[in-house]
Amino acid sequence: MSLDFDSARLRNPHLTAEHEEWRAQLRRFIDKEIMPYAAQWDEDGELPDELWQKAAGVGILQVGYPEEYGGISEGIDIWHLNILNEELSRVAVGGMSSTLLVHCIGLPPVLNFAPEAIKQMVAPPVLNGTKRISLAITEPDAGSDVARISTTAKREGNHYIVNGSKTYITGAMKANWFTTAVRTSADAASGVSVLLIPAEAAGVSRTPLQHKQGWWCGDT
Repeated sequence: MSLDFDSARLRNPHLTAEHEEWRAQLRRFIDKEIMPYAAQWDEDGELPDELWQKAAGVGILQVGYPEEYGGISEGIDIWHLNILNEELSRVAVGGMSSTLLVHCIGLPPVLNFAPEAIKQMVAPPVLNGTKRISLAITEPDAGSDVARISTTAKREGNHYIVNGSKTYITGAMKANWFTTAVRTSADAASGVSVLLIPAEAAGVSRTPLQHKQGWWCGDT
């Protein structure tokens, strides 16, 4: 099933021929590689691993991200991003786009605050679809109220010892890294820091969320 927005869309005077070619490129890809299979992926409860690299092949994962990390930013504006959202919204399976593009919330803190070596380690494989990153904030007791999170991180030498639980983390089951909100002091919001935690780090465990009301194909 697909949704049709074309008949309701007014002409946008800001769109150029490049924007329309971007839309056409996305539509060809989505109609071929996603639309025929999305409903079955939802029933199966997961997206195929190869979808990430296929999406990277047409620029879906990279658009708007810095060129030096494998992104596509030259000549990109808000309309390119709007068009991407519109075309993915034609796929009437909510969990598909939220999971495929979960790096859009997991990667920005890395690009904004991490040391250059970490950026170079994480961003290129995420943007080319060979690795994945999720944002881990929500907790069983605090929900998404960041000021109330209870996961702690205590410095020991060159490392942090992290204790706590997260839940409802989109893309978590197959993520390679977690951009994780942790408490480093007792102060409410000001006591929260962010750590990049590898999925294979000692002590990390993952349990899939069962019986979701929607977003079935998202590996939450």
